[in-house]
Amino acid sequence: MNIIDTLIIIFFLVSLVVYGLYQGKKNQTTKDFFLGGKPLPWVVAMFSIVAT
Repeated sequence: MNIIDTLIIIFFLVSLVVYGLYQGKKNQTTKDFFLGGKPLPWVVAMFSIVAT
């Protein structure tokens, strides 16, 4: 790999970590983490359980 390829990969990984840390600060509770702070209709939960 060239140096430019390595720099692009490093930039991508660093930006991914920074974005993850930024978004992680928005989660105050476990419910925020799993549901994004929004309610989950029972139909969606049912389909999720059946699909797994």
